Amino acid sequence: MVEGRASIDPEGVLFTAGSIAGIDLLVRCFCEPGEDRVCVSTPTFPAFAQYARFHGVEVVDVPLEGRDFNVLRTEAMSALGAKLTFVCTPNNPVGTTVAAEQVLELVQRSRGLVVVDEAYVELADVGSFARLVSQYPNLVVLRTFSKAWGLAGLRAGVVIAAPDVVHTLRVVQDPFACTAPVQAALARELHRVGELRAVLARLRAERAALVAALTRSPAVEYVYPTSTNFVLVRLRRPDAVYAALEREPDVFAANAHAHVPGTLKVSMGRPDNDARLLSFLQAHG
Repeated sequence: MVEGRASIDPEGVLFTAGSIAGIDLLVRCFCEPGEDRVCVSTPTFPAFAQYARFHGVEVVDVPLEGRDFNVLRTEAMSALGAKLTFVCTPNNPVGTTVAAEQVLELVQRSRGLVVVDEAYVELADVGSFARLVSQYPNLVVLRTFSKAWGLAGLRAGVVIAAPDVVHTLRVVQDPFACTAPVQAALARELHRVGELRAVLARLRAERAALVAALTRSPAVEYVYPTSTNFVLVRLRRPDAVYAALEREPDVFAANAHAHVPGTLKVSMGRPDNDARLLSFLQAHG
């Protein structure tokens, strides 16, 4: 487990225009087009591979293993000699978390940077890897204010890494990437941590209720464990559900077949939204 408060060197913190901007900066700064490679483990956040390919960098996929897609093939991943290795935990689009011991094993084995995307970590029952950055100079952590904080419109994220890594990113970063209004808004929000904790406690309770209801749904074959604000489910009749979903814009769910065949990504909503979703699955699943 990676728990507790983190004492982080301010020189190792870089605010960005969302964690997406952090991914882009890392690829641009540390990868040579046509020569270097990055490693990803699907199913995972598509932006890792998209930005690498956009910048002419080879992408090597070492897929996640296990029924819940939460096991890293650390030996195979580290053997690639990738400049950047991306790990998303809690994982988007699956929702599961990778064991901390596995991530640290990967960090210790790898010659390049290991980038841990923690976009959903506030919603999980595990702590952040940020507190370990001072111990591992090749560990990079990405955070965002778009998920649990509910500030997607601000476009604000954070890269936490060794000061020399952050210095390199800062040299390349757009000097106007984090504007004065964004900084002021973040300063206000960061003083409301107590309120956020209360909201997260409520969200976890609502998530547990939604998972229980989906588990009972006859349309659902399997519910993947989740540490996020969405739930991935494997459907018994996916084609029928996908076809009906195109006619139901008010259902908070998305076809996730491209990531995990036969699945639906269900977003948490208000109780009435969840009830509408369950009725939809009852009718079409």
